[in-house]
Amino acid sequence: MTGVLVAPSASSATSAPRPVRVMFIGDSVGMWLDLAMSSAGWATHYGVVTSWDGTILCGLVADQAVYYRGSRNEALATCRTSPPPGTVTLPETWAAGVTTFKPDVVVIESGRWEVGDVEVAGRTTSIEQPGFRRQVAAALDSAVRISSARGAHVVLMTAPCYNNGLQADHKPWPADSPRRLAIYNGLVRHVASTHRSTVTLVDLHRMLCPGGRYTSTIDGMVVRSPDGIHVLGTAGAFYGPRLWPTIVAAGRRSHVSP
Repeated sequence: MTGVLVAPSASSATSAPRPVRVMFIGDSVGMWLDLAMSSAGWATHYGVVTSWDGTILCGLVADQAVYYRGSRNEALATCRTSPPPGTVTLPETWAAGVTTFKPDVVVIESGRWEVGDVEVAGRTTSIEQPGFRRQVAAALDSAVRISSARGAHVVLMTAPCYNNGLQADHKPWPADSPRRLAIYNGLVRHVASTHRSTVTLVDLHRMLCPGGRYTSTIDGMVVRSPDGIHVLGTAGAFYGPRLWPTIVAAGRRSHVSP
């Protein structure tokens, strides 16, 4: 799809028996993707209402701390492997969203924190290590199972490439490693293949990283945030027509229990 797409008018909204309810979980990239796809009337055009039930500063995996451009950041309570008593955990957050929002489809978009350095059990590790890789795979599987527990279809997205700039030694940050991203997206594809009846795979990486390289502009449209991580929240003309048809079709196939 090429060229500039204009925002839809209210009169062109797609008629539907009722709006498709779409819940997003994962990290803040998913939050900005929700905002982008809903901007300028695109969600209304496709007959969609959305809810973001993800978490900032963590994705799908519980840990103790995350590293952002070399700086260690304590994980939020809900993201910790050993949260304080009474804390609502990540799986509990997703389950609550499924119960209250009753989505027809759940979009899972994560990867930013899974490909960076993290601290687990007092040790710094990464997805290149078998132990943490198994944790990521288990978290992806858990997210799919919780999301589809009441009959919602799941749209599982690969993670896009990132551009955090260069370190003082002019080397890329570990979170920008193509190897780490390939490992994460390989896990995404594997989990999708084991849940074929309930999961649709959307390759966001291929869409946003032509030739496997980071770019902020595609088809003449700015699609990524200046921070090199998030999608641009006002780029509805790019994301809406490319993603909503697949997501809406998935939602129409679902059988959500009351």
